[in-house]
Amino acid sequence: MASLEPDGTARNAHAARRRAEYGPAAKTLHWTVAALVLALLGLGLAMVRWPANWLSPLPLALKSELYQLHKSLGLTVLALMLARLIIRAVRGAPPLPDTLPAWERRAARITHAALYVLLIAQPLIGWLLVSASRVRLGSVAIAVPTHWFDLFTVPHLPALAALAPAEADRWAGIFKSLHTATAIALTALVALHVGAALRHHWVLRDDILARMAPRLGRSRKGRSRPLALSLAPALALALAALAIQPVAIAAAVPARAASDGVTPKTAVPEWRIDPAQSAIAFTARVSGQAVKGRFTRFTARIAFDPADPAMASVEVQIDIASLATGQAELDAALRGADWFDVAAHPLAIYRARGARRMEDGRYALDGTLTLRGVSRPLTLPFTLELRGRNALARAAATLDRTAFGIGPRGAISGLTVAPEVRVEIAVAARRAP
Repeated sequence: MASLEPDGTARNAHAARRRAEYGPAAKTLHWTVAALVLALLGLGLAMVRWPANWLSPLPLALKSELYQLHKSLGLTVLALMLARLIIRAVRGAPPLPDTLPAWERRAARITHAALYVLLIAQPLIGWLLVSASRVRLGSVAIAVPTHWFDLFTVPHLPALAALAPAEADRWAGIFKSLHTATAIALTALVALHVGAALRHHWVLRDDILARMAPRLGRSRKGRSRPLALSLAPALALALAALAIQPVAIAAAVPARAASDGVTPKTAVPEWRIDPAQSAIAFTARVSGQAVKGRFTRFTARIAFDPADPAMASVEVQIDIASLATGQAELDAALRGADWFDVAAHPLAIYRARGARRMEDGRYALDGTLTLRGVSRPLTLPFTLELRGRNALARAAATLDRTAFGIGPRGAISGLTVAPEVRVEIAVAARRAP
């Protein structure tokens, strides 16, 4: 019997150690949530472009994908934390060692309770925020859906989704401030929690950290195994999130008029446009809602004789950087590489030689539009009003933006951008002397 005593003692010691540790489910949830929280912090910093001197402005498509990923990870944390809460309520937590001072036991209980509260409150506040948020596309406010890893759509909270845009914006501002504050508090609390765990493992050399780290052995004779094996998955995911470096949007190249050598014949009257009375506007549809914009800078060389339209010569150059929708962030995104790519293609140019009179009394120009480096034929019907030496021409056409490589073909964060874009032109001009 004496020979069996050591084995029984070893089994009892092993059982005691097991009771002093968290179970496999709790450990798995702990490290999974830890990795997700670190990833969420990295994504959050990337989305708000902090630090500003490291991250470049995000293209709209990339920013939308980051927001969807951030929301998906946040909702995952919420679900995992609820599961963790249930497991803790059912199975409890292993007791802290008797060797810990009373103040440290109290601090540990307070810290753990605060972590549970923040890890559940933070994604809940985020859900409130996205439910109240609206994306401004020009004068249109659109609620962006949340797609959980593109598997299914998470509904917005009905009470907030039903608010009028102004009231929704007010609540979104409140939730955004709360979301930021809780993120800062959570970051500080996580740093305190990690620091305390490392102090126990490397300074005090006790078994506190071993209770939660499944791949970290118990300390023996004052020696501890490397911690890297336990933290490698979380650190790898965090570094991957923090390493997100969006493609920089290059500085816009100043628009310069470039002539193609078109010189109207002197016999054909020339017209000088009045920029203040002229306009080039466009209308796109995003998830069925109209988004309007305009170009504020453009030049035109026009030679046209209503009595002899076949001799007409027209060249219009549009400074793409002058586009304006009323929403600065949207304007910046449209100028970026995913859409108009102003840095590489600062001008849109329409050239036409010769016009024709149509049966309904309108005229039509058969020309070529060069946009984003792509040239496509474009027939532009227009009406003409003559009042002495003054003229007012109005034209409209529908363009397929995808034919010029402008923007993606599919949805962006659940928003469908129609390929057809309506362009309306009004040109006020005076006949040159």
